[in-house]
Amino acid sequence: MLTLDTLNTMLAVSEEGMVEEMILALLASPQLVIFFEKFPRLKNAVTADLPRWREALRSRLKDARVPPELMEEVMCYQQSQLLSTPQFIVQLPQILALLHRLHSPYAAQAKQLTESNSTFTPALHTLFLQRWRLSLVVQATTLNQQLLEEEREQLLSDVQERMTLSGQLEQTLAENDNAAGRLWDMSAGQLKRGDYQLIVKYGEFLAAQPELMQLAKQLGRSREAKSVPNRKKTRRWKPEYRKKTRRWKPFVHWYANPLRCRSRLTVFSKAMIFCACCRQSWRRSASPSWNMNFTAG
Repeated sequence: MLTLDTLNTMLAVSEEGMVEEMILALLASPQLVIFFEKFPRLKNAVTADLPRWREALRSRLKDARVPPELMEEVMCYQQSQLLSTPQFIVQLPQILALLHRLHSPYAAQAKQLTESNSTFTPALHTLFLQRWRLSLVVQATTLNQQLLEEEREQLLSDVQERMTLSGQLEQTLAENDNAAGRLWDMSAGQLKRGDYQLIVKYGEFLAAQPELMQLAKQLGRSREAKSVPNRKKTRRWKPEYRKKTRRWKPFVHWYANPLRCRSRLTVFSKAMIFCACCRQSWRRSASPSWNMNFTAG
């Protein structure tokens, strides 16, 4: 099956502009305009959902399937592009029959082009394909607009339900912009009419009792503070084991004359050298004169 996204790519149809136009038309609808004027705090919360709406519309267009008739016409158009003019003239009766069978909008125009010209020239061949492609672009654009219109109606219906719930609870819960945003998010849940009417009833009762309202706010903050877990990991007590480390005593680099003491130097290791003449031991220096193979005298 051919997807609508693939068809848009083949015909170079841009769906981004259509998505933006649909979003603007949705925001300019009378229902949203009146809602924003009545509840200005919820306007920012609604506009924050615009990226999610755009992504949902793009996903809908991407996953939509092209009707079989349009897909068959597109495949025939692609095959016709590969034909030369003599080959196209041979296949022209079959192409016209296919367009008529599929009830293509281009069928009548294609028949008129072939009947009004006695000689089918290469220029007429190019004109035939150009107008055919234009007809396919119009059909693809119409299909995109139909899908977007269906999504707009569905989205507007969902938004109206959320606006109804948010409007009922706005005076009770939307104290500031953050609370209004949480209220708009909450409206996406499965709340029934009786649920939010009960919330409104409790809100009106608390509004008439200032002391109870203050107590409810304190309990709400306490509940919120307890519900958020402390992400800091608590450190358990473990017995400390002191690691015994060997401390090296400071040493002094001795520089002897290699020509004088060379016969009496004994290498005990790669780092220690003992001189039998001076009866002293040294650590090997980084000097090139010490980086030689010493042997016992």
